Amino acid sequence: MSSLKSYTSIIILLLLISGYTFSFQQVKLYREQFKRKESVHYLPQIEILNILSLDYKGLVSKLLFFKTLVYYGEHMDSRIMPDWKWMYQVLDASTILDPYNIDSYYFTQAVLTWDANLIKETNHILERGGKYRAWDFYMPFFLGFNYFYFLKDNKNAALYFEHAARINPALIDYAIRFHYRANEIPIAISILKKMYDDIKNEDIRNQIMQRINAYENALILEKAVRQYEEKFHELPDNLEKVIEAGILANIPEDPYGGKFYFDKKENIIKTTSDFKMMTKK
Repeated sequence: MSSLKSYTSIIILLLLISGYTFSFQQVKLYREQFKRKESVHYLPQIEILNILSLDYKGLVSKLLFFKTLVYYGEHMDSRIMPDWKWMYQVLDASTILDPYNIDSYYFTQAVLTWDANLIKETNHILERGGKYRAWDFYMPFFLGFNYFYFLKDNKNAALYFEHAARINPALIDYAIRFHYRANEIPIAISILKKMYDDIKNEDIRNQIMQRINAYENALILEKAVRQYEEKFHELPDNLEKVIEAGILANIPEDPYGGKFYFDKKENIIKTTSDFKMMTKK
């Protein structure tokens, strides 16, 4: 009987030792994983980073960028969702330390918008870039795109594209089109008239005047639709309704060869030419 008790005690002791060993290993593994995660995610406050960086803020900014880049790459390879908020905080710190660090701005625009849907956070960082990289049209261009594509805000998109166009005149068409989309046709016309006055090349001036004429005709229709809305307390189904109501005698021509029409859903005057010269098929 005593031998049986001794045997049982030994078995229980072995089970306890095995259980303790297993538990110890699991706790140890968890702590190591936690430490690794903690070390990756640890980010001192920006005030502390500023002090610790001394005269090497540009270098620390680049190190933070590469840290984010490696972290993002590892998570994409393992298909584990990254901590987007942490990535934003690191990229924000990177651009505070070095507001000229273009890599951080490009990476922010490329990843935090499409992958993380952190549009407002991205715009916050890009605003900093626009302030310091005043010569770089990409900062307002990215902001304009984000307001148009992600935030569906044509008015702010037009303002940022206009800013980008002042830096790079090749982008002026973006500004004009988005002012038009935002129902700010007079602003689009004023921009075009300023271009017409500044440019000396006659061929380009003729193209600009054609665009001015098209937008002025669109503005006539826009005002007529608003008069119809004020008179009948509803939007017209089409431009023919405006003619029938006696507000306009006829529909002005589109200099690009298209046909003006009223998009009731978007509440805007459009043309089949999309303000581009229509080619014959």
